[in-house]
Amino acid sequence: MAIPEELVSTAIDKLISLVKEKDRVEINLAARILNLPVKSLEEWAEILEQEGIITLEYKLAELYLVWKPANKKEIEKRKTQ
Repeated sequence: MAIPEELVSTAIDKLISLVKEKDRVEINLAARILNLPVKSLEEWAEILEQEGIITLEYKLAELYLVWKPANKKEIEKRKTQ
């Protein structure tokens, strides 16, 4: 019996899903939605940006997490890692 994917996810998976769903989300809003500390999301966001999954936008004092659609080359690279 297969376990539904939505039952097996981490907080980072939920963050990725949120950013993908909204395309662009302010980090404080993401923290409220996910009920997680902003500091944790900032750390995860930096890692996700380094991995090419999202980009970070700074607007005045606000930090936005922006979905970065993968191109075909990036998808192949992720598959081999």
